Amino acid sequence: MSTEDFIATLRRFIARRGHPSIISSDNGTNFTGTNNKLCELYKLVQQPDHQNSVTLFCQSKEIQWKFIPPASPYHGGLWESNIKSAKGILNKVTGDM
Repeated sequence: MSTEDFIATLRRFIARRGHPSIISSDNGTNFTGTNNKLCELYKLVQQPDHQNSVTLFCQSKEIQWKFIPPASPYHGGLWESNIKSAKGILNKVTGDM
């Protein structure tokens, strides 16, 4: 499993189960690579220039970025339910391509 594959899997896990406070693993290159990339991303997001750039971009595209309350992944349940329904309808219409 590559680092990118692991990050994608971790994203799916977090979407379903919420954010873990601690992750314990062996020192596989995919895990250590993921840790390095997440640390780099965290440092980038914490930079004021980055935050300002994202804010300006969102404002220019008239995008509102709203977050659900921390530690409450169930707040996303409504749109996740809507996505599930839409996928079911699309699969029936397209014949599960």
